[in-house]
Amino acid sequence: MSSAADLSPTLSLGTPTTDRRLGPRRYLPDCLTPFELQILELRRAGFNRIEIAQALCRSPQTVSNTLTRAKEKLGAGSLTHAAILAARRSNSDRRKSR
Repeated sequence: MSSAADLSPTLSLGTPTTDRRLGPRRYLPDCLTPFELQILELRRAGFNRIEIAQALCRSPQTVSNTLTRAKEKLGAGSLTHAAILAARRSNSDRRKSR
């Protein structure tokens, strides 16, 4: 069984991609808010929008809106793909700060 990391090629931030799932010449933005990253991390961990809303004391609609906005910023085709891209962005940022 392949891991989620094997499902998408490694992408560099701020560089054009030709990944067909993202479409040609899309850029991965470096502009996700900390709240968007937090929600995507929880989504990646398996929580649904209602569980995320309860954990963060927010409304489910706020969580849905934030997930949609983050997905659009990343040009992802699904929330799962957005969560994977956000995790890569976060890991890339950690490596750069070392």
